[in-house]
Amino acid sequence: MLRRRKMHLTVGTSELDGFDVGKYPLHHFVPGPGCGGELRNRLPVYIRSAGRDEWVKGCFRHRRNSDIFAVEFVVSGEFAFTRHGRRHLIGPGGIFLGHPDGGESCMEVTSDYAEKRTVIIRGAALEGVTGALNLDEVDLLRPAAPEEFNRWLDRADAFCPNGDPHEASAFTYEFLLYLSKLAGRAGLSVEIQQAQDYLRARLDRPLRLEELCRALALSPASVYRLFARELGTTPIEYHAKLRTERAAEILASGSHSVKEVAAMLGYSSPQYFATEFRKRRGFSPSCRHSD
Repeated sequence: MLRRRKMHLTVGTSELDGFDVGKYPLHHFVPGPGCGGELRNRLPVYIRSAGRDEWVKGCFRHRRNSDIFAVEFVVSGEFAFTRHGRRHLIGPGGIFLGHPDGGESCMEVTSDYAEKRTVIIRGAALEGVTGALNLDEVDLLRPAAPEEFNRWLDRADAFCPNGDPHEASAFTYEFLLYLSKLAGRAGLSVEIQQAQDYLRARLDRPLRLEELCRALALSPASVYRLFARELGTTPIEYHAKLRTERAAEILASGSHSVKEVAAMLGYSSPQYFATEFRKRRGFSPSCRHSD
């Protein structure tokens, strides 16, 4: 019988703990092109690694403060993936997405054996890109043509490890755009899509709920019900999350100080900005600025 043992790993801001079972999981990953040195700091998005991994029942992962975007395509078996309290069972042909945010997610194997293909993406503009493409609230995808998605993964694999870094970065954006089209905003209502667009256009100021309600032609009670039902949060919390994501993107570029970012995004003081950032990201903005 395979022995189950605890594991813990910290990479960058990400903390990963859980359980391994015997030699599993087995990761057959290849690093992406240009993943070492200073070049990666100049690429808005890039492939950190890609490949296959094998899992068995009993394997479990709990991730906090992730700084990667992971695309996980199930080849065989079944995984359970949980994010924001929503648990999904995902079998062959399904895709689950791991997000760069200050929250938590869990993954476990529910079949005796499971295999998936994975692409891990990073980059200074990662959160801004996934946010602009409306991927930040999408957990699960089921492509109508899994064989087409496999071809996209084949293209990602082909860049690793010795492809041209700039071409790989351009492909990575194209891949994220494809995922966005595949998601179609995950079936969100027209009203919530309008609300998302409205909030994304106003990240440089605090949210005025009455103005959002007026733009949507809905009462405050209706707006709160809409956000709770479709996004599992409130409009104020959703907007605050978008602002801290934008702040993290600007800080990662290294072009502005914490004080400057606080002013750019309309926070009343650098201290209040730091409190809000730490609350949602799990670490201070000065830490992100120094990465």
